[in-house]
Formats: sequence, C-alpha cells, structure tokens
Amino acid sequence: MRRVICCLTIVGAIIGASGCSFIPVYTRANQELKAGMPCPPTRASMVGIDDEVFVGIALSGGGSRAANFSAAVLLELQDLGFLQTASAISSVSGGSVTAAYYSLFGNQGSQWNPKRVREVLVSDFQTTWFIRWFAPHHIVRYWLTDFDRSDIMKRVFDDYLFKGQSFKAMGAGRPRIFLNATSRVTADGFVFTDQGFQALGSCLADYPVSHAVMASAAFPGAFQNVTLEDYRRERNGKDRHFDHLYDGGPTDNLGVETLRRTVQGLLKAPLAAKPKRCFFFIVDAYTTPGRPNLATKRDTRMATDYIVDSNAISASDALLANRRNDVLGELGFEDTEIGLRPFKTFRVPADDEAEGGPSIPCAAWHLTFQRLILAGKPEARLPSDPTTLQEMQDVGRAVNRIRTRFNLSSPGDYSEQALQDLLFRAASLLVNRDTESLKAACDWFAGNGLRVCEKLK
Repeated sequence: MRRVICCLTIVGAIIGASGCSFIPVYTRANQELKAGMPCPPTRASMVGIDDEVFVGIALSGGGSRAANFSAAVLLELQDLGFLQTASAISSVSGGSVTAAYYSLFGNQGSQWNPKRVREVLVSDFQTTWFIRWFAPHHIVRYWLTDFDRSDIMKRVFDDYLFKGQSFKAMGAGRPRIFLNATSRVTADGFVFTDQGFQALGSCLADYPVSHAVMASAAFPGAFQNVTLEDYRRERNGKDRHFDHLYDGGPTDNLGVETLRRTVQGLLKAPLAAKPKRCFFFIVDAYTTPGRPNLATKRDTRMATDYIVDSNAISASDALLANRRNDVLGELGFEDTEIGLRPFKTFRVPADDEAEGGPSIPCAAWHLTFQRLILAGKPEARLPSDPTTLQEMQDVGRAVNRIRTRFNLSSPGDYSEQALQDLLFRAASLLVNRDTESLKAACDWFAGNGLRVCEKLK
C-alpha cells in the first residue's frame, strides 16, 4: 500500500509541475550575437531587393493540405516560368513547410522535383509526433523542463525534411523567404528575417529552419509557442526577456500582408531601387468552415467534446476566415467575388495613412479551392467543356474536406496518396485550366518585360 501511495505522490507531483517546470532548461535556439561575431546574410532579408517588378508568392496555412497544395502550385508556376521571376515567398503555417523546403533544396534537382516533393510531403508528421510524446526521455523532459510538444515536432520536421539545417544553408539568393508567425507578447505578426533577429541581438543565419517553421505552424491548443530570447533588452538582475511565437494565422493566414509591407518598405527606402509594379500569386488552401449539418441538432457535442470542446476550433476557424476576407478585401477582392474573379488589379501605396501619396499599380492571381467548387456558375467564366467543369467541382469538393492537420486525412475512405493526388490535380486545374486568369497573368508579365509562358506559345 505504501508503494502505491508513494507512486501516486510522485505522479501527482509531476502533473502538478506541468505549469512551471522544475529545471529551467531553455529550449530557445537563438544565440546572442556578440561584438565581432560574423553574421552572414540569408535569404530572409527585407533589404537588397532591387527588382523593378516585384513578384511575390504567398503560401497560406492549412497543415499538410497547405504544404502539398503550395508545393504543387510552385511546381506548376515553375513549369510556366513564373517561379523563376519571384522576388519573395511569404508563408504561414503549413505553407511554411513548403517554403522552407524549397528555400533549402529548390536548386537541387534531386530534391526539388515532383516525385521527391510528393514523397516527403505525403509523410504523416502528426502520427510520428504523437508517438514520440511517449518516448521515455521526452516524458521526463516534458514534465520537468521547458521542453514541450513543439520541440518534439521540430525534430520530426528535421528528420523528414530539413536535416537540422539552419538559415545559413539557404544562402543569400532569391527569392527571399519570409516565414510568418504571431508574437504572443505583442499580438503582432513576427517575420523571421535577418533584421528581426538583429533587433533581438541575435543572428538568423545560425537559427534552425525547423524551429522557424514550427513557430509559424504552432496552432494554439495543439502546440506550445516557440521561444526566442531578446538579448537587446536591459537585464535587471537575473531577469531575462523573451518573445513567444505561435501560428501566423491570427495576423494573416495568407502571408499577403508581409508582401505588401515589403513593397511599401522598398517604396519608402531613400536609397534602394524602388519597384514600379508588383504581382502577387496568392496560393490559398483555405477550406469552407461552415457546419450546416449542425442546424438540425439539438446538442452539438460529440464524445470528445466532453473532454475538450470543439467550439474553440470552430471559433478559431471563424476568426481566420474573417481575417482572410479582410486581407483579400485590401487587395480589392469583394466577398462575393472570391472564387469567381480570381484575377484582380489594385494599387499598393507607399504609406497606408497618407491619402493621395505615391503608389504603384499591381495585380494578383488568387488560387483557391473555392474557384473549383464554383466552377459551374456562369459568372465564373471558365471553359464551357462540361467534363472539365465537373472534374473541377468534384476535385474542389474533395480537397475542401481535407482536415487541417500535419497529415493528409479526410472523411471517407481516402488514402494519403489519393488525397495528395487530388491536391496536385487541384493545382494543375487552377493554374492551367483557368485559361482566362492564366492569359491575364501571362499578358501582365509580358507587358512588363518578363519572359514567362513560353511553353504555351
């Protein structure tokens, strides 16, 4: 009996310590940049972009659904020559998995090709992550130190994708890569850039890529925030200052705002060459969050809701959907146009607060599942071939049901491979079969002196 009581006491002590770890083993990986230490520039720099035509690609959040769809679209854009003109790629959450992988291996044909990309991105990261929770050394560190669930997933990403490489391995070329997160301290967006790390007294070149991706994808509830130490803040005694980062979705689940701010920064920079025009590809893996089946239910609880209520997830989905509409609205996409009018022209001002100030003409192509779902509507102005329209709608409805997780899963009897096939097919349909939007993009680039779409001639 005493042995049982003793064991229960130990277990209770460990559980009780979950809110404040016994041993302060910091899991932050950004190191202090001391005087005289080298800090080479990386691709994640907001300065030195001197393209007369700024081409930005935004990759949205959405777990493995977004990672696979983003990769499929990038490969399609590369085939048409658009990707080669890109000035910057800005990503959030699942899109950051692809952005980081491309930044590390985009110049390696053995790693960046359709076959290899599909092999690595079909992986079930989430189940591997969950199983590793129960590794004995993880259990001890999880309950007794700062080590948390996000730290486990960082290692999963490294094992499957990034091989422990830091931002230094990206080099300093183009396109620039901007991984977006949200600061829990300030509630503002945080972008992993050389300049952002210098403001912390640290060097991004030495920071592991997997940690930045995890910060961008740390969806609240599933993952803990990722911590950075702020070495520039004055220390009072033993006090240290930190920033805590989680999913970039609450500030911008599309990655578009960082592209806009980058263009605005270039327009205001006194010495930098200023862009004269800009183009944004918006790769959007958003799925319609509506729950019409709940309208006939008296009690919405499922079995799991008696432990963790899914209302929190539904509320988060609603907030992200509204934020998405706000961001698209800033580019001129009205709510009623989304999915029907994917090509839009607009202007980016140098200063949002200065009315009538300098601005440049821009255009955007919004690649969204909603375009496929609404393909049958006459106002969508898609090819009239009924077989193509039916395929678009079928694929659109299927990918719209893929869950936001770090594996590919969906209601119904679909394998991971089948769901990946659907996402790659969705990308091909959106880029190649939306002939009106494709022609508008090809003409816009040709009119601005950029050679693309050569294979279509």
